[in-house]
This record gives sequence, structure tokens and C-alpha cells, in this order.
Amino acid sequence: MARVGVAVIDVDAVVHVVAQCPSVARLTSGTGVEAVSYLPGRRVPGVRVAEGGLEVHVVAHYGPTMAQVAEEIRRELRPLVGDAAVSVVIHDLDVDADLDVDADLDVDADADADPEGHRAAAS
Repeated sequence: MARVGVAVIDVDAVVHVVAQCPSVARLTSGTGVEAVSYLPGRRVPGVRVAEGGLEVHVVAHYGPTMAQVAEEIRRELRPLVGDAAVSVVIHDLDVDADLDVDADLDVDADADADPEGHRAAAS
């Protein structure tokens, strides 16, 4: 348990709820300054409780927009955190190895061609 203002946040419950979100691949402590909560005898990566609110750090599945991922996490956490601010940090995307990302993004196969359709010379 951790305190945000006058609210008490169950960090383990936050982890459970966020991990169940379909757009979340996993929680992460991030890089550089780690996003963790320190509980007696253990660290909980991906959740940081601060006076101003809650930070949740995740790796998202490829597909939904970042705004959709953040909204889903906030919506699912609302019953646990009430009106506490929830900042969502998306560190990376988990892309299925079988997924053709270029096709999904409608990337032009001739993207390296000039406006007249000539392919760029290899250097």
C-alpha cells in the first residue's frame, strides 16, 4: 500500500489491473530513472506512487493508439485510485513477429523513389 494525498493505493492491485488490460503487453521499470514502488522486502516495477498521483509504465501491444492505451489504463484504474492523477508512460511497443507492420501502416514500397517514380541509386 502507498499513499497519494489522502488516498491509499494498493500497488499490487494496480499491477494486476494494468496487466489485465488488453492493450498492455507488460509493465516495465523503464530505462534511466527506474519506475518502481518499494514495498517491504521487494520492488514492484512499472508503478510509481508520488504525492501528485500515480505513474504507470508499460510496454503496449502494437495496434491501439497511444491515447487509447492510456485511456484504457486510466479507465480500468479509476475504481482503485478514485480521482488521483494517473500518468501513463509507454516505453515501447510489442510487435508480433508475424505481423507485417509496413502493410498495416500502408507504407509505399517505392518510398525511396523520387516524385517521378525513379528509384534512388544505391550508394
